[in-house]
Amino acid sequence: MKCKLKHIVAAVVGLACMASARDAGKAPLLVSTTIDYLDYVFCYKGTEPYYPLEEYEKVIREFSENGIKKIYLRVNICGRTHYPTKVAGQYGDGGAIHWGHWEKAGERLTETYRHYNICTETIRLGHKYGLEVWGWESLYDDAAFRFEKPRDPKYMEAYERLRGMPLVDPWYLDNPDACIATWARPEVTREQADAITAEARQKTVGKIVCINPDLYDRPGPVKLKKDNLKLLVSDDNATFRPYTMDFNLNVDEYKGHHRITLSGLAISAPYVKLVCTDGGSTFSMVLSNEDWRHQVYDTEGHTLPTAWAWCEGKPEETPLDMESISKCPAAWDGVGRHAGFMVGAVPMPAVPVEYHLGIAEFNVPKAMEHKVARFAELAEYPFDGFIFNLRSHHPLSNNEMPRFGFNAELLAKFAARHGRPFRNTEEDIAALFQIRGEGVADFFLNCKKKTSGRPLYLAGVMPPELADHPKYVPLYGQLPWLYRRYFDDGSIDGVIMSGGGGGWYQGTDFSHFFSTSITGGKPIKLGIFREMIFHPKDWDFAADLEALRASNLDEVELYESMILNGNPKAFEFIKGTAKPGEKMVFEWLGD
Repeated sequence: MKCKLKHIVAAVVGLACMASARDAGKAPLLVSTTIDYLDYVFCYKGTEPYYPLEEYEKVIREFSENGIKKIYLRVNICGRTHYPTKVAGQYGDGGAIHWGHWEKAGERLTETYRHYNICTETIRLGHKYGLEVWGWESLYDDAAFRFEKPRDPKYMEAYERLRGMPLVDPWYLDNPDACIATWARPEVTREQADAITAEARQKTVGKIVCINPDLYDRPGPVKLKKDNLKLLVSDDNATFRPYTMDFNLNVDEYKGHHRITLSGLAISAPYVKLVCTDGGSTFSMVLSNEDWRHQVYDTEGHTLPTAWAWCEGKPEETPLDMESISKCPAAWDGVGRHAGFMVGAVPMPAVPVEYHLGIAEFNVPKAMEHKVARFAELAEYPFDGFIFNLRSHHPLSNNEMPRFGFNAELLAKFAARHGRPFRNTEEDIAALFQIRGEGVADFFLNCKKKTSGRPLYLAGVMPPELADHPKYVPLYGQLPWLYRRYFDDGSIDGVIMSGGGGGWYQGTDFSHFFSTSITGGKPIKLGIFREMIFHPKDWDFAADLEALRASNLDEVELYESMILNGNPKAFEFIKGTAKPGEKMVFEWLGD
């Protein structure tokens, strides 16, 4: 079978410091998959009020019978754990479930906990069927985003206590300064923002353009149609009314992305919502916090300053959650969500006293202590190994990252190391990020000491040394990934490579970087990450597997497992029993 993914073939052939084919006698490529247990529970269609263990066993047995050798269990839901915890917060504790559209599903998950321990049973069943079972932990994902008010009034107390964030590790609400400082300095004062807003609101909105983020560009058509898109407007972001005038809707592609354009508008209200009235749970459009993806123009064609947001609930009665603009990208033409914007500018905090919840600053002693204690609880389970993944519900975009890193502890370490105060220059910002990277390395080493010798992997991205690579993705901005140190001190035993491809979620083979000068000659395991739902449109699963099997990589991690269960044809490719030349595209069958 010929490989039609030329970039993968080129990556395999061009390895600089490793053989171009698997060394003789080396173990065959290990195919693993990651279980996001939440999705099985939320998508379960049975009548039981919980997810039966026998149903879960069928899932794991299917993997064992079809070529999967290793499973990762995603042990958390952002900042909430699947397992009982004394240092963080288990999902469901104190009413902390997915409010709004998913309340009933969230209750099913909490009821499942009463029947069995997810970690214990995954390990038991995995070992029963001959699988390795590893714990899949997040490095930076302890808060996620704000939810709208619960539909069930019994959760209102929890909503207020958790400040609208049901998935936050509650420890951070009492210790926000354990996270990285949000803003280094004001870029727009409140007075300037008010002036910009007042001027903008004298204009009339004539056109709205939305472009999908790369990650969510799907092969299918955009769901929105003229007959299922409703515009709502408001003067106060409290009560919304229908926009009754006619307008034009055009759906096309722009530089490979889905784009919708609403034109012929004449909106004078400062708050505008786009509501899909389809009613289904599937989606095709996503709201991102990148400004260039959402542009609003006045009737003369000039760009208007806007702040975008999303919300859930009754469209006419639910305010746009303006705090969501700096949080997670959100699908909004399904699952009861609405997207929208306010005309004007949002001022940044005047002083650096705000913190980005869920992104721990490991140079703050109590942050290090808390995160290590949380990992220590996980390490008490008899997992075969552990991995820290870099996925996060926090979109810390690259252009925002230079504003981060100004915690007092970082500044003190900078002054002690360089003998002078921080000057806010590019050189000094880079030095602060170096200190932050060293804190991350300290964390890995502290966690490794808790594993009793079991392996610890990192879902790694390209280091700054590969910044000239065409698929370089500087995840978390200037944060350096200190691979040499990880290997020298023995904290990291393997790297599942992410970055590049169809966004950083689709792993890129940069194994040539791991030469002996980086690894110190240690036998570091190398794998690659494959996102099976948000994948590039031209991804050929069969050709990809063929190329990976011919490479020097040890493992391919297929995320996530429920997609494999819903697409059993994939097992034929994993086992090598598919017909030559066959292709397949994965479909997500959940809500």
